[in-house]
Amino acid sequence: MSLPPVVKKLSLSLLTLAIVLGIPAVWLWYTFAGPGYYAEYNDIKAMFEGMPNVKIIRMGGNEDITYEDIWANISIKGKGEMELFSLTRKSFESPAHISLGSIGAYNIIVEGEGYVGVEKIATGEPVRSQFYGGAIDIGSEGAFARFFPFQVKNVQDAIARYDDICAVLAEWPLEPAKKHFQDKDGTDYYYYIERIQPKDALDKK
Repeated sequence: MSLPPVVKKLSLSLLTLAIVLGIPAVWLWYTFAGPGYYAEYNDIKAMFEGMPNVKIIRMGGNEDITYEDIWANISIKGKGEMELFSLTRKSFESPAHISLGSIGAYNIIVEGEGYVGVEKIATGEPVRSQFYGGAIDIGSEGAFARFFPFQVKNVQDAIARYDDICAVLAEWPLEPAKKHFQDKDGTDYYYYIERIQPKDALDKK
């Protein structure tokens, strides 16, 4: 028995409405709650897992509109640990910036004053402000690229240069001593290292 034309038209309209409403709903779920929300995180994790002699110790990020500010603490076989921040897919290609927090026995500390992203709300004018952090930008355009007699091209290169990076940091002052430099924009940086206790020393406590 065929349906009356009015019922057919109503059914078609309801189906169309369901599709129109359903597609955005699925997209919203995928992007902000489902697999898409963690898509970049999962891609970064897969890249680390695909590297020989590299083991992920911990990974995380910031739950915002997207899962962002991704970081990873990794272990390189026969070397030691390395902690990287602000990771994106581009970090494994040719990024201008690579954020290193710690490597081997060295925990990096930087403090200072300058133009580091703080702006006046009304005008967008840069404001000089104080900062304190536990990471340095060693990428080609990073403020700390000057300390390395080689270019760190991407995450893979940072891992391959593990010993070379440690050799540079070994020359840095150990807290509470500090060294200073000023970049081309007039930002003052004071940098030093904290020596991380070996794991076996911590286990004995």
